[in-house]
Amino acid sequence: MMRIAFIALFAIGCSNHGSSHDDGPPTDSSSTAVPLECESGGAAFPPLEKACTVASDCFVALHRNDCCGTLIAIGLNQTSQVAFMTAEGSCAAAYPGCGCAQRPTEAEDGRTEVVGPIQVRCEAALCRTYVP
Repeated sequence: MMRIAFIALFAIGCSNHGSSHDDGPPTDSSSTAVPLECESGGAAFPPLEKACTVASDCFVALHRNDCCGTLIAIGLNQTSQVAFMTAEGSCAAAYPGCGCAQRPTEAEDGRTEVVGPIQVRCEAALCRTYVP
């Protein structure tokens, strides 16, 4: 259930309509890998690892999720950092400008940077972003 909610977070586009998501078999057998999508079509993300044992295993990945420039903060394992940065660079660069205002960056706990700084922790053996 948590994975479904997490995937749904990435389906928000500039118009706030959900996008279609391919629920086919994952390319990684790890149950802790998350498939991240690029709404602009500018990149294909490999499965990215969220597993952790301590907070230092994690980093805050800032993913652009609409043409307005809005970002979401995702907790990922350090081992996924290079793969994320490579795909995210291509993804973000492919978005056309759409003339709307960028919304505040949102953490996985649903709170935004307006409330405070986004941080990452290891929660239930998964990297997750939050605002204290």
